[in-house]
Amino acid sequence: MKHNELSEYTFEPISYFREIPGTPGKFIGQTTKQSLLRLSLTNNIIQLEHSVNIPSLQRNFCFGQDNNIIIPTGEDKLLVVHPETLEFLPEIQLEKGLRPDQLAYLPGRKIYISGCDRKMLYILDADFKLLKKITPDNGSFYPIINEAENLLAFYSYNQFTFYDLYILTDQLDIISKKGYTDRVLCRPPITYSEYFNEYEDLCLEPSEDFAFNGNNFAVSYRSSVEYYNPAVSNHTPLWKLDISPYPVKWDRGPKYFNGNIPIAFINTNILVVCKKKMLLFFDISEQIIVHIEKLFVEEEVSKLFMDKNSDHLLVFAGATIKPINVKKWQE
Repeated sequence: MKHNELSEYTFEPISYFREIPGTPGKFIGQTTKQSLLRLSLTNNIIQLEHSVNIPSLQRNFCFGQDNNIIIPTGEDKLLVVHPETLEFLPEIQLEKGLRPDQLAYLPGRKIYISGCDRKMLYILDADFKLLKKITPDNGSFYPIINEAENLLAFYSYNQFTFYDLYILTDQLDIISKKGYTDRVLCRPPITYSEYFNEYEDLCLEPSEDFAFNGNNFAVSYRSSVEYYNPAVSNHTPLWKLDISPYPVKWDRGPKYFNGNIPIAFINTNILVVCKKKMLLFFDISEQIIVHIEKLFVEEEVSKLFMDKNSDHLLVFAGATIKPINVKKWQE
């Protein structure tokens, strides 16, 4: 495919998106129509460099220890794709019975965490050999992992909401705490919690999006965003941002990524919250909204992605990726 330069990229809705490790401004995206894309961001311009169709694409992909793209197939094999050319490399054969449809690599620990439709989690070593097998509480996908690689958050198969927070111990145990209609936290040495409200409990709001900030994290709901430090707060949020004055049309369920209130940290002190077509810049230290930016996009925003190497916040709205320069908030 020829290079295509666009200030706003429009191609196919993207269901999964990651920056290529060690390659600033270069990204791989997985579309809802089973294409894999290589995109670049230069001078506020999104450039489509390559694309390839992969019929066996599942829920996500990851970058392995050699930075090749590793794609689970739902079968006992993994596809391998070169991140620059998108050429296929030799497949990886898995042990019998391993049939992952999602995969995440933890480079600090040199392990993979894998899930499948049978609602199992597998921990694999760097050579894709099985180390442990775990049954999660609710079935989980789209893993979010903190920088220290000891906290894992998952979207739930069962609830269509962010539901469980897991602790990954040094012994590679994955620990979760059930708490379907409340929030529970156990203090160190092992902290674990569920900060995400039960979707089926009509008295509570389901969680919409989740973002780590070190070991702290934020969770968005329809009318609020809450911020936690699980080590010290004893299930009480450090702060709560009321976003009810900014109305949004309610449309339950993951459209391309998660829910209707996407969030992203652009640095350790500024959290961006999106409601409908509006970005709210929230200062954590001052606990105030310091800036509001209206977006001129056709569809409502479904995901935010912060590219810290280029000082751009990427806004996903339907089939559009719109880069927003946030350098002034980085200073």
